[in-house]
Amino acid sequence: MTILLGKRFSCIPKIMEYEREFHINIAKAAHNAILFSIMTYLADALKERLWKNLKGKSWNALGRLEKYIQQHTEIPNAVKKRDSKDASRRMYNHLAAVEEDLVSE
Repeated sequence: MTILLGKRFSCIPKIMEYEREFHINIAKAAHNAILFSIMTYLADALKERLWKNLKGKSWNALGRLEKYIQQHTEIPNAVKKRDSKDASRRMYNHLAAVEEDLVSE
């Protein structure tokens, strides 16, 4: 992911694919069939043009992409440590931050 940072303006589609895979993998790790089904559905929706434009605009805001990358690192670290409370808290904070950032646009 660090390699993508330097070229972020030209590789938003690659970053978006990474993000979709990240969220699907987290849903798999939760061993929750309903969550996985919802995330798979949302992953397809994330490929839509409107979403791509919105995310691209949001990620180009100063510091946002770096913040999301940091969060995407902390969440699986908590999962690896088998700290479900920390992983849950970090995922909630990540989703809340994304929502806040998108609404503020």
